[in-house]
Amino acid sequence: MKINIMEKLNKPIEPITTLVIIYLALVTISIALYALIQIYVDDKSTASNLLSWTATLFATIALLYTFNSWREQKGSDVLSRLAEECFYKTYTILDKIEDLNKDYEYNLKYNLNNKCRFDLKKLELIDIEIKDLSERIKLIMDEKPNKDIEVSLVNLKHNYNKLFIKLVEFDENINSNDISTDKILENYKITFEELNLKNLVSLSIISHKLMDYIFHRK
Repeated sequence: MKINIMEKLNKPIEPITTLVIIYLALVTISIALYALIQIYVDDKSTASNLLSWTATLFATIALLYTFNSWREQKGSDVLSRLAEECFYKTYTILDKIEDLNKDYEYNLKYNLNNKCRFDLKKLELIDIEIKDLSERIKLIMDEKPNKDIEVSLVNLKHNYNKLFIKLVEFDENINSNDISTDKILENYKITFEELNLKNLVSLSIISHKLMDYIFHRK
């Protein structure tokens, strides 16, 4: 019950409600001034003059308030569209990482004995996608920061860099006669699964938190 009351108290007031409150306040001030003036001066035209003043002042306030509300809404819309682009990009990165995993599983299963080198361009393409995601998210964070997104993005870049290095090493080891195949497989499996899981968690947190911006909850 207390939570519901607090939520109602913290809920922002609708623009139309605010304008009505402002108008009623101006009318109240006008009536009070009129009553005060009539104590000293018997001037019936004062009421109409005060009402005209109230209408003019209210129109100006309403215009400024509406403009500010429109500006805030437009800014929120821009962040929403940007967050939506970032949201879909997280899944693009996830798809590319999964595709990378499939390629490596295939290499391990079928081509290891043939010393098949891995196409490192796929690693570079994922790195480009992560950098692009980082730049877009930075634009959002400059306006409305979110610690969870910022930390998860740092973790994603850090873990992917580690993954990149490990996969390059793995590719070199495949084509080396100095390390046994079993040892290569063991190191690969532990490293890849661990880093992939961390990347998955980071991408999941980022995409989830971006929903607040997409639906104007932030």
